[in-house]
Amino acid sequence: MEVMEEGIMPNDTPVLSEEQMDRLSTMGRALYNEKLKAILKPEFNGQDVAIHLNTGGYEVGKRASRPALTLRKRHPEGGMIMITDVGPPRPEDMGHGMGARRSYR
Repeated sequence: MEVMEEGIMPNDTPVLSEEQMDRLSTMGRALYNEKLKAILKPEFNGQDVAIHLNTGGYEVGKRASRPALTLRKRHPEGGMIMITDVGPPRPEDMGHGMGARRSYR
């Protein structure tokens, strides 16, 4: 899983351990597979879904930045946002897998 930090990370913010990243990745994949996959496929195949792990809220867009920004606005308190493809991976995204973003406020 890839982690992308948004904004400037405060100096006292701890870096996530590999164990924490694995736990978040498992949580994100479970949310997608158990709740969102059937809702989003096949209509949104080829697009990205951003999932707010703290609430289970999600947004879909053609590229990850738009749905992630929408979730950040909806959840100004911050939290972890996971991003993945809907449907089969796009050729340009091969090797990237599911990504996570943490919003800092």
